[in-house]
Amino acid sequence: MFDDDIAVKSLGNGLFHAHVSDLYDVVGIPNGGYLMSLMLKATLSVSNQPDPLTLSTHFLSRIESDAECEIQVEMIRPGRRFETFSVSLNQDERLRARMLVTTADLAAFEGPTEDAPPPPELLSPDDYDHQGGPDSQGPIEITRRFEYRSPVSLDQFRIGQERDRPISLDGWMRFHDGRPADLVSVPTFTDACPPPIFARHPFSWVPTIEMTVHFRKAPPSGWLQVRFETKHVKNGLLEEDGYIWDEDGDLVAMSRQLAMYQGQ
Repeated sequence: MFDDDIAVKSLGNGLFHAHVSDLYDVVGIPNGGYLMSLMLKATLSVSNQPDPLTLSTHFLSRIESDAECEIQVEMIRPGRRFETFSVSLNQDERLRARMLVTTADLAAFEGPTEDAPPPPELLSPDDYDHQGGPDSQGPIEITRRFEYRSPVSLDQFRIGQERDRPISLDGWMRFHDGRPADLVSVPTFTDACPPPIFARHPFSWVPTIEMTVHFRKAPPSGWLQVRFETKHVKNGLLEEDGYIWDEDGDLVAMSRQLAMYQGQ
């Protein structure tokens, strides 16, 4: 279960011990979204606010999977409405990732609401073929943890067979084992689909440099609608924008990451 894979043990004074699972690997390297959920779990355990509002993570050096790590959480701005934390993930006494997190109570926000863009125009999840899950083939371990329903075949998508399509991917997602999505799992959802660039080019390495997630509401149980898109690839760098909606089309979260594209 995902909860076991993001479990943290408090050592006191904001220091936590954790195990980096290999169940969320991409060709042997832990997925960045999963690592953000792991760091967020430690943060929420010390925050006086119930929810994440925004987080931004810089990945500084390679993190080993199936290995121990320490997570240091430091409050840098207390407050009645917002709290901000600096979070460090360390392995072998070396800083591997640094995250800034602001927490709040999402249910307490009130004000004008305008939704744009709308969620993708998708059929019901039952109208698409099952994809992902434990029987998935290939080196992307994280796809075995999720169930995907999409108008495109992810297997063809990964090997550059969708060249007439935009550099984007729309679909439905949920945990394969039935665990409901929640706010701590949202960063993992934002990084668990094949990068949209794979629609144009065969599988290659797309390591994340920095990733930001903005949270808008706690996801209810059921499927999540997702859209991930890349509009610019320049000098080996690309951005990936992500949107997550619930089944009713209500916005749950947005993400943006900067990544290197090492194409073939």
